Amino acid sequence: MDARDDLDLLARRLLSGAPVDVRGVAQARVLLSDGSGPLFWRRSPENLRARIREAIEALEPRIPHRPAWAGGKEQRR
Repeated sequence: MDARDDLDLLARRLLSGAPVDVRGVAQARVLLSDGSGPLFWRRSPENLRARIREAIEALEPRIPHRPAWAGGKEQRR
């Protein structure tokens, strides 16, 4: 798998319609728009594939845990 495959995976995840975490959307936006970043500048000290994977992972929504003492039900993970 190369960066092109990772970018395709990122695009499919963003277009899937599934819930996303705003952190991942922000990371993807910066990755795709930062002209000095690894997507546009090959000599960037940052690893393109690592940045793409970080954005994909950050897209997964985090389910907030509200403890019973705060009026919520305990959630099992």
